[in-house]
Amino acid sequence: MTSWANDEFGVYSYAEITSTGWPVIGGTPGENASANDNISITTRTNANWSLAVNVTNLGHKNRPVSFNNDTIYLRGAYSTAFRNFSNTEGQTNNGQSLFAPIYLVGGDNTYNDSERDMPSNTFTDLQWKCAIPSGTLAGAYTAQLYYHLRVEND
Repeated sequence: MTSWANDEFGVYSYAEITSTGWPVIGGTPGENASANDNISITTRTNANWSLAVNVTNLGHKNRPVSFNNDTIYLRGAYSTAFRNFSNTEGQTNNGQSLFAPIYLVGGDNTYNDSERDMPSNTFTDLQWKCAIPSGTLAGAYTAQLYYHLRVEND
């Protein structure tokens, strides 16, 4: 007697952001200030992929004062021109409003082709700027920063 089983195997998509950094920007009201250093990001995936960045509005650490994320500009990876965040509300994450992202690789429905053996993709040229509004209250401002590595669903 011979027996066998027909099994079906699949390969799941895999994606990871293995390292990244935080931009730190300092300046005076009315200044178009740049981060001191470029930020690097390293990704790895076995599927077609896109990479987006999103940031919330900036809030003062000690006072109920904020200014819009449309004053923040970013370029790097495949995006060579500075673009600002749109300040157009979209999705939310744990009650925090998120805005339209900036795609550094690919787009909303556009993906970069994956490569064999899942090589790392490292971009060392992410440059951040902030057009600090005139009249901004002195102090430290923070925002939540989101990197979104998305894979294409087949």
